[in-house]
Amino acid sequence: MTENTNILVVDDDVAMRFMVSEALDQAGYQVHEAGNGIEALDALHRLNYDIILLDVMMPQMDGYEFCQHLQSMEDKRHIPVLMMTGLDDLTAIHRAFEVGATDFISKPLNYTMLGYRVRYMLRTKATADLLRKNELLLTRAQSLAQLGHWEWQVGSDDVSCSAETIRIFGLENKTSRPSGLNPVIKLDASKSLSDVVQQGIEKHEAFQHEERYTPPNGQDKVLRYDIQVSTDVDNQVTRLMGTVQDITDIRNTEDEVRYLAYYDPVTGLPNRRFLLQYLQFNIDAARRQHHKLSLLFLDLDNFKRINDTMGHDVGDLLLQGVSKRLCQCVRSGDVVAYELGYVGGGKGRYVVEKEDENAVVRLGGDEFVVVLNSYKQVEDAAVVAERIIARLSEPFILNNKQVVVTTSIGISSEHLVSKP
Repeated sequence: MTENTNILVVDDDVAMRFMVSEALDQAGYQVHEAGNGIEALDALHRLNYDIILLDVMMPQMDGYEFCQHLQSMEDKRHIPVLMMTGLDDLTAIHRAFEVGATDFISKPLNYTMLGYRVRYMLRTKATADLLRKNELLLTRAQSLAQLGHWEWQVGSDDVSCSAETIRIFGLENKTSRPSGLNPVIKLDASKSLSDVVQQGIEKHEAFQHEERYTPPNGQDKVLRYDIQVSTDVDNQVTRLMGTVQDITDIRNTEDEVRYLAYYDPVTGLPNRRFLLQYLQFNIDAARRQHHKLSLLFLDLDNFKRINDTMGHDVGDLLLQGVSKRLCQCVRSGDVVAYELGYVGGGKGRYVVEKEDENAVVRLGGDEFVVVLNSYKQVEDAAVVAERIIARLSEPFILNNKQVVVTTSIGISSEHLVSKP
């Protein structure tokens, strides 16, 4: 609404200011005046203006210098400036636009047309303000989602990308950025990513890709790319457009959930859920290779009494100490922490990816299982059991107190052969 629109008229000619102010006042605008650039800068600190009508030739500070000051003010630089000039040479007009003027109008002014010119500039300003607001909202949304967008003109160095894309690749502090696809896809594009990009270009198909990336700050990230291909009338690829998202936190959370599902948080050993899938995997492997699979079942004697009399903190320390000794008792080279991977892409199902490895598992409470995968004779399992009994009988020092615990062990061994 015009009555809420503040206009600043800056001119050293009092008569000119009066005529302009009268014309705009009759159009319903709130008009304020300044006699030169210095007075105008002072007025800007006192009130927010929607548009500035500015004379060029003024004492103390002319219109050009005022525009330069205005452009340096982050919160004021978007105010549209209409230059009122009696200079009609192209050099003066070019300089006006160069220092930040939005438009110009020649003197003597047509005051009827002036009102329409101001109305048009205010409408344009409203559109630009809305665009900046939406861009700010988009930037904030991309920052929250850690999602950047970009566009590349194929075969050229013409790349445009959002601020979030630059942040994801860690290029904020670089004075020069790599040309071509690299600033969008990767600082040093990997062969796997380059192959995917080339394949998408050749097939004219949209594609996705996910891989690890090490930015200049050295902290690895996991990035996901979603890329669209644009072609011309001759079906030639001209542009790649897409997004890049930092999904490091997502993958880390998935890893943490996976760890909590398959590992005991007290001891760090695999848990019962892990054991069931591990056994299925290794039973199948044992059948294929015709070798024995032995299981040692352990429980700690009088663990409940220690837990009740000395507290659960000491009980947890004892479980951790027992776990460490169990791992030491399994022969050198055996592994007690395992990589888990998807089974046939099935969501939420994981198995061990390696065969012929022994495992130490905490079933729960004071119960443990040792899986012996690579022993040839049943007697070998008995040797390991005796080693465990002897090692666990040695005193534990927990919170400066000596704790002695014993264990009971049962052994189950089976020579597995392939099913007919």
